[in-house]
Formats: sequence, C-alpha cells, structure tokens
Amino acid sequence: MRSISFIGNEGKKIEITIGYGQYKKTIKTLSQKYGTYTVADSKIKTMIESKSFIKYVRGGEEAKFIDKYLEVADKIVNNDISTLIGIGGGAVLDLCGYTVNTINCNVKNLILYPTTLNSFIQANISGYFFLDMNYSYNYLKVRGYPDIIYIDPEFLSKISGHILRKMFFSGYFLGFLFDKNYCKLSMKYAHNFSGLDVEEYIYENLIFLTYLYSSQEIFLPGSNLIKYFYSKPGDFKKEYTVVFSNIFLFLAYISLSNSYISYEQYVSIKKDMIELELYNKNIMQYIAFDKIGSVIEEVVPHSQSSFRKVLLHKEELKEVLLEFMQSNRGD
Repeated sequence: MRSISFIGNEGKKIEITIGYGQYKKTIKTLSQKYGTYTVADSKIKTMIESKSFIKYVRGGEEAKFIDKYLEVADKIVNNDISTLIGIGGGAVLDLCGYTVNTINCNVKNLILYPTTLNSFIQANISGYFFLDMNYSYNYLKVRGYPDIIYIDPEFLSKISGHILRKMFFSGYFLGFLFDKNYCKLSMKYAHNFSGLDVEEYIYENLIFLTYLYSSQEIFLPGSNLIKYFYSKPGDFKKEYTVVFSNIFLFLAYISLSNSYISYEQYVSIKKDMIELELYNKNIMQYIAFDKIGSVIEEVVPHSQSSFRKVLLHKEELKEVLLEFMQSNRGD
C-alpha cells in the first residue's frame, strides 16, 4: 500500500491511498454511516458492496450532463447527506465533485474511488470539477477538492484488455514530461500487464501529477483544446483516451515547431501511439474553430523544463494544424 498527501492551491489537504483491497476494506464502514449517499458507475455494479441509498449512472461524458447533476443534487439536499461517495471513472467523479461544490448542503466529506487507469493517474486533484452543458465539454466548472481518494487496482479487472492497454498513455505522457523511463515502462506494461507492480506504477505517476499541479496555474496538456472536440450529441461517444492522446501528439508537434523537443522525440510519441492503436490522423479535423476565441492557452511538452505554458492565437493554431495534418497524409 502507498499513500500521498497533497496540499491543493487553497491549502486543502487531500489524502490519496493506493492499494489492492482498499475498496472492500473501507466502503462497508463508510456506506453504512448515517447521512451517506453513493453515486456509482453502473458498469461496476457487481462489485458494489453497499446496496442501499445508491444511485447508478452510466459512465462516460453522459454522467456529466445537467439532468444527472439535478438528480444527485435533489437527493443530497432532501436527505440530510453529510458524506458523498463517488465510484467510477473521471466523468462520474466530476459529477460528484461539481454537485457538492455548487449546492447549499451539509456535505462535509467527498470520498472518491476512481475505477479506471485514466482516473487513477489523472486523479481529481486539479482544484476543479466540471460538467458538460449544451453539448459543450467541461462547459461548467467549480473550484473544489475531494477529501479522500482511494485507488484500488482491483477495479481494473472490469476493463477489457484492449481498452486498458490504451489507458497506459496516461502514464506515458506524464513520463514524457517528467521521466522518459516511464514512457518505456508504460509501453512495456501495456503489452504485459501481468508483470506490472500496479501500486508502484500508479504511485510514481501521481507524484508526477502532484508536481504538475503544484506549479502555479498549470493544467494537464490538452485540457483546453479538448473542449473543442465536443460540440454535438454524437461527439460525446468519442473515446476519451483516443481524443486526449491525439491532442497531446498535436501539442508535441507545436513543441517541435518551436524547437522545444527534438524530431526524434516527436516521432517516438507517434510510433508508440500507433503501437497502442491510439493514433488517428483525421481526428484533429473535428476541432470546432468557430467556438475558439482569438487566443487559447495550452501546456506543451518541453525538453528542458518538462512543460511550458503557451498562448496560441487562433489563426496561428489553424496554420500549425494544417501543417500537422499535411505531415500525416502519408500515414
């Protein structure tokens, strides 16, 4: 078992515990306390210990739609809830965090159990929770942190090997920013998950993540650009890992154009994405430029300083995107 104490930008302390069996070890006691309400991803229904006072929601971006928010808010407000437990991927956990931090309620504890490798590594410690609205990704946001995050690798048994393999890109891109050895390790474990020391792998990646969020007003690369890939109902069926990874490749291309990284480094990312079946040479054409303002802020990889915040002007972004897509034509 490993643990991390992270202090957020507002002085909020978040306890993160990583270990097999953490869910079964803690959930029964927590869920049986008076004033506890649980929101869980329906995909892991068979693993849920508590059968009372629980709401199941479909995972994925639909969990962040406003109707789900209203249902959870109604339960909290009308049932004297003091502890909210969220069990699911990033979208379900965003729903829980956003609800608690936007209604006038008595919730004192927000306890999260992420259930996917993406939500393990990209833990909800950014200081913000999000909802989607009007078919716009992360349209609504509120400041807030969870109190406790329990990471139990046993949840990964519910994810197909094909999908899980792709999720190792979450560790890959953090490795690219902080320690290239973790790029190699992520690729190795993506192909042979059985040989993975899961707890140690997650722990090291969370150390990278906490360092990133400890930097002044820094966010995950792609956090702003990804909003412009969701503008109509069908867009919300896109696989998050595919969209996120291809945005990271585009940001790496911007870094290459500015000599922040080498050509060899860029090619290596692209090659590894192809190997993980993540690369999609056409996906960047779906970016909704009509929704982008004159300037967008992003974080790009940088060989010397790990990452760098950049301002991308809309017209400049269009030009670089065109160059990027032209460079991929032969793939």
